[in-house]
Amino acid sequence: MRPVLSTENACSWPAISSARQEPAVLNGRCISPAAILRGGKARFSTRPCGWAPGVTAEGTRDNPQRILIGPPQQPAAWGTGMIPADAILIMGRGAPHGLDSVVVRHGGGGDVQADESVLSFKSYEKGREKWQGETLRGVWFDEEPPLDIYSEGLTRTNATGGITIVTFTPLLGMSDVVLLFLSAEEVEGMGR
Repeated sequence: MRPVLSTENACSWPAISSARQEPAVLNGRCISPAAILRGGKARFSTRPCGWAPGVTAEGTRDNPQRILIGPPQQPAAWGTGMIPADAILIMGRGAPHGLDSVVVRHGGGGDVQADESVLSFKSYEKGREKWQGETLRGVWFDEEPPLDIYSEGLTRTNATGGITIVTFTPLLGMSDVVLLFLSAEEVEGMGR
């Protein structure tokens, strides 16, 4: 199936997800990377592990890490992003002021047992081979990935029926990734 574009106002940012997996907007509610890790609106039978990649290590630090954890250059403010400080258990260091991974407190309310989730920050610049082997509940691609990286990210979520979110402005034009989100009729209609 081809992916679906969602721009519903339920999220503070537009999200694109694979139609064969759970959409980023479910029943009018945003399924954000933070909600997945914390066990918010998404419910999983096992602890969710996910990746938040960007084009470069620095871009990943300045965008997904900033949004999820807090300002990269201000470690004292880490925990002011979408994932609050009291939910962050362990942080592994990466690029200067960057994180390689973070362990997040998951669930622990209602019928959800408390556990830990792991979020890793990755970059496209390392190549597809660095994306092999892991089984994930979610991948949030920040900025348009190359097709081989996008395909590998989808593959990482296949076994779990996980969620894939892509947020980008199509600055590369009608790339192979952008074409995945359009039907043949939509592409043909653009040429008129």
